[in-house]
Amino acid sequence: MAETSRPRTLPVNPSIEQHKKQAKELLNSFRAGDPSAVQRFRTTLLRMAHLTDEAMRTTRIKLSDAQYVIARGHGFESWPKFQKHVESVAAAHRIAVNEFLDAVTPGPLENHRMGTADAAAAILTDDPDLPATDIFSAAAAGDATSVERMLTQDPKLATSVGGPRNWEPLLYLSFSRLLKDNPARTEDFLRTTRLLLANGANPNAFFDSNGETETVLYGAGGVARNPALVKLLLESGANAQDDDLEYHAAEYPDPSCLLLMIEHGLDLNKTGTSLLRKLDFEEPQNVKLLLDAGADPNAGMGHWGENALHQAIIRGRSLEIVRMLIDRGVDTAAKNLDGKTPYELAAGRGRADIMELLEGRGARTELSAADRLFAAAVRGDAAEARRIVDSNPGLVGSLSKSELTGLVDAAARGETKAVAILLDVGLPIAGPGDGQPTPLHQAAWYGRLDTLNLLLERGASPTITESNFGGTPLGWAKHAAESDPATADRLAPVIDRLTEAMKT
Repeated sequence: MAETSRPRTLPVNPSIEQHKKQAKELLNSFRAGDPSAVQRFRTTLLRMAHLTDEAMRTTRIKLSDAQYVIARGHGFESWPKFQKHVESVAAAHRIAVNEFLDAVTPGPLENHRMGTADAAAAILTDDPDLPATDIFSAAAAGDATSVERMLTQDPKLATSVGGPRNWEPLLYLSFSRLLKDNPARTEDFLRTTRLLLANGANPNAFFDSNGETETVLYGAGGVARNPALVKLLLESGANAQDDDLEYHAAEYPDPSCLLLMIEHGLDLNKTGTSLLRKLDFEEPQNVKLLLDAGADPNAGMGHWGENALHQAIIRGRSLEIVRMLIDRGVDTAAKNLDGKTPYELAAGRGRADIMELLEGRGARTELSAADRLFAAAVRGDAAEARRIVDSNPGLVGSLSKSELTGLVDAAARGETKAVAILLDVGLPIAGPGDGQPTPLHQAAWYGRLDTLNLLLERGASPTITESNFGGTPLGWAKHAAESDPATADRLAPVIDRLTEAMKT
């Protein structure tokens, strides 16, 4: 076939190594007398006055000549200029791929908030062929057709690592925001997953996220919240004893992912994680479901240092849930890591209904002066709180750091009057200190504007940081709004108030 004046088109993801290979193949075909190859050399070298017809017959054609033919076929006057262009295009493509993968998946240190599905979709709108050129992008986009084509050419791609995260394709898929935000495309991602698994992809692949192991299964259930993908992975050998997913799957009202894990061998009592996490929410039907599935309400004592009843009271659960736990054999006398029994916790939170229930079930009802102080504050009984402090000289100064968290908890619950009473009797406005979150941090996180205003009026520092993340109360409020968009409206005035306070 003769060279035409129309340059050949480069692929979207060109490789100079591939073109070097093409030059070698062209040279070998020429030396073997292939008419098409001979004609390509003749047309190009004669037309460009590179060699005369006589020289074509007498000169040994070299690899550099074949490279020149390839370069001219793409419209370049020399191989070096062609090589420079190919490498430039390939570098731009790598940048585009990395931008897409950065947008479509969370980085190990970004707590699953870096990038957005909208940003990833916008990149694909500008460059719809991008996933077809890269196994990692194709997996993240759920492009089963491209994945199948690539794996047919090279099955080892299923277990390769690469991209900006240095992940395997299956990790990019399971953590993809396009999977999470487009449930209607689940079948595309399932087909892509089956192709990867059939070619050796590891259903237990993982990456390290700031010291925590995050698995393919966690991406599917904890991030994408996709029971169909969780089911496929479990059936393909994913380990159901995934502590991270067990914890996060319990965050969702839909228990499907947890049920699938239980069906495939999850031990609910290894850490007690799922029941304790579920008690962060008022979902009695799901608490019952876990108890019916064998969750032990006392299992958390060995891992969390508190049982399900401690957690239920701390999280403000209903009497219905508390009664359910007691009926299932939770230890009503157990002390948590702070040395508090459920009765003492209930007293400190003003839960007379739970105190009455526990008393009726034979629980010990003795309370220390500190517990009585917090109980009075939560009830709004300023006179009783003052009487307790006056009757117990040195009480406030002797409160332990765990006891001082009672002030922090009251701020988190938005109990402004209780916070005021506790401050009036002398509790420190920063709470326990030692870099622990302050009452202002917790009021900011939960959007308790009235409590936050009180704390600022009483002198709480808006610039104070806690030691775990180095966050200010304003940083906490912004993070809370980003983590749960449903809270954005409630947190907006808190963010405005703290922003103003930071300026003064």
